Amino acid sequence: MSDPLASRPTDSILIAASCSTRWFDAAQSELWLCPAGLLRRSIGIWATVRHGTRQTVDPTNRPRRTFSQDEIARAAAVRQRNGWIPWSQILRAVLIEGVTDCALHLELADGRRVKFMWLRIDGGQDLLDEQLKRTIPGYQGLRRSRGRRLFGGFRPTPPAPTGTPSPGDWPITVVVRWRDPGWNVRDARWLGYLALAMVWAAGSEVVLERRLHVGFLMVVALIVGAEGWRWLRRRPVHAELSLEPERLRFRDLAAQTPVAELRREQAGDLSAADTGLDWRERVVILTDDRGREVLHARAGQASVSFLDAATAPEAWWRAVMPDGTTPQTPPSEASVAALLAAWWPRPERRWSIRTEIGARVPWADAQLRDYAAWNRSQGRRNAFLFAGLLTMFYGVSLALFGPWPAPSLIEIGLPGLIGIVVLLRAAR
Repeated sequence: MSDPLASRPTDSILIAASCSTRWFDAAQSELWLCPAGLLRRSIGIWATVRHGTRQTVDPTNRPRRTFSQDEIARAAAVRQRNGWIPWSQILRAVLIEGVTDCALHLELADGRRVKFMWLRIDGGQDLLDEQLKRTIPGYQGLRRSRGRRLFGGFRPTPPAPTGTPSPGDWPITVVVRWRDPGWNVRDARWLGYLALAMVWAAGSEVVLERRLHVGFLMVVALIVGAEGWRWLRRRPVHAELSLEPERLRFRDLAAQTPVAELRREQAGDLSAADTGLDWRERVVILTDDRGREVLHARAGQASVSFLDAATAPEAWWRAVMPDGTTPQTPPSEASVAALLAAWWPRPERRWSIRTEIGARVPWADAQLRDYAAWNRSQGRRNAFLFAGLLTMFYGVSLALFGPWPAPSLIEIGLPGLIGIVVLLRAAR
């Protein structure tokens, strides 16, 4: 394939005007492929609405123009949604062509992770693929999704070919211990709140209207029955994980299981999957370079012990460990998934499984170094999301049925208002 910029090396090419950085971006942007990097320029909300899901670029006649350094600097500074990423700042890139969209995942030299998504009908992935092959060492080429299973979400991306692990040192030994009760406690709390709200609604209806709505009690029975069944089927785990310079070892202290071991040079894939409402909890799955499963466990925050932290180089500690800690004052707890991601010698074979959209994507979970900021961000996002859903429910109800009578305000409105207040307080 010919070099798209060879004939006019100072020209930039518009890849798409449907670019976003997350699924529900309010305003889309232009994504420009420039000789020195990638430029994202916001087009504003109204242009986004006009575009809808239609094609925003003619792939056979893409707009071209030249950006001066001053123009790029002004564009990056004028709006928060704009951004400039030089090729020299990109450490790793993964380009994926999906069923309806394309996505470019970048890891930058300053530790940030950036994702660009745009409509597949805009194309441009072939131009980016050629440029990334020439520019980014270790880039493995365009990956194409094969679509969705009927009930299983996207088929997993084929594993990367085995070979020498990416370089990365782990000079210390960390012992990690945690207890998994066998079910998701945060999910159980919110379902318990929902059950109490239904009981409140049923009781208020009996007191205020002298009648009983059986539907409320049926919902309570379903919630209690489902959670009771999960509780009966639970399998508590008391886990111990040892992360050593040459290997990791895992055992279940409660069940006295044999020690599972994985050497760093035999590491295959690390996957972390959502478990429910608790964003801090992940199902971690480890495989070796032959695809054999070594570990499948649910884990969140865990207590950690550093056996030889004082021997760790200062530069390594600052690059890997949480901000605000030192080899002399190591953290006492950490995320198991983030620890494994830091230890894993193959960054290109770390995966995040998003169960709500049925997709496996390059690692999008927190890094150990910035876990605290990621945790706060996730908590606020979830709180605002559920508070918004409750508010929308009441808003739609008022729009469709008009003002509620006083009994309905007490039966249904009061529990919802309490839920919104609790969620917004959690988002602070």
